[in-house]
Amino acid sequence: MSFFRRLFSKKKKVEPKQTGQIPKGYSKKEIPKKKIQKPGKDGFITKVMPIEKFTAPEVIQEGEILKIAVSGHFSNAGWKLKEAYAKLHGDKIVLTVIGQIKEGIMAAQVLKRYDTVIEYGGLKKGIYQILVEKGITDQTQLAVE
Repeated sequence: MSFFRRLFSKKKKVEPKQTGQIPKGYSKKEIPKKKIQKPGKDGFITKVMPIEKFTAPEVIQEGEILKIAVSGHFSNAGWKLKEAYAKLHGDKIVLTVIGQIKEGIMAAQVLKRYDTVIEYGGLKKGIYQILVEKGITDQTQLAVE
């Protein structure tokens, strides 16, 4: 077949075969479905971002504001930091970072660093564990005197 015939001839579209196989460890009803992120009314997609590192004091005084430095990376240059906060669940302080990206934006696939400080006040005397909602960091203990 000549070069031009191959270049300009129409190829038959072949539908991919579905195997119908179930992943190991799942029944038909438990197959995980891919979550599609839908944009909000403002046209932005928000997502909980992983925290890679945080630094917190080991001891603070009662009534003092706890300041925790948090850092990590966004997966591409289009992500921006929307908010960062801490929630108290019993004796656990959970750190959360929320990022946002404009729907349909094309961005360079580079790691974009973020650094922020989360402040939390009103802790009573006791020992608390500091955890992250999403990330690979270790937990830390905080003593409030």
